[in-house]
Amino acid sequence: MMVGSLNEVAEELLRAVRRNRQTYEELVVVESGAYYAQLLFNRDVIFGEVVSNTYLSGPELLTATQEDRLLSLGWTAPSERCHSSCERSHPNFHRTWPQRATSERVVRDLMEAVAFVVVRNEGESITLVRGPRRLPPSSGLPCAH
Repeated sequence: MMVGSLNEVAEELLRAVRRNRQTYEELVVVESGAYYAQLLFNRDVIFGEVVSNTYLSGPELLTATQEDRLLSLGWTAPSERCHSSCERSHPNFHRTWPQRATSERVVRDLMEAVAFVVVRNEGESITLVRGPRRLPPSSGLPCAH
């Protein structure tokens, strides 16, 4: 676990993304309070999620503006499929990156979402958590996520 500023966490996240694109062994989460964004690494795709109102309540709820911003940043709305044959429920905003996407792009996309949703106050510290994944990585789509 690492606590730091948006820039410090982004630097450590880049190292985590580069490593997990080779090892696929961790779930990587950026969080602050009730808000989080996470990455799961598979052989052909990286699956990302950002918390939705499914898991939030009261003053923590995302506003319509925040939800629209996530959609405009390329995140898919909760309950929509991540690909045509996906049978999994998606209670959070989500997206996938192909293996050919650069690590820098994955980090930029995730950290943009973090900046608009997770970080509530300027200068707020956020936490990067790296933990073992529960299931082995999959190949191609549909991916295990």
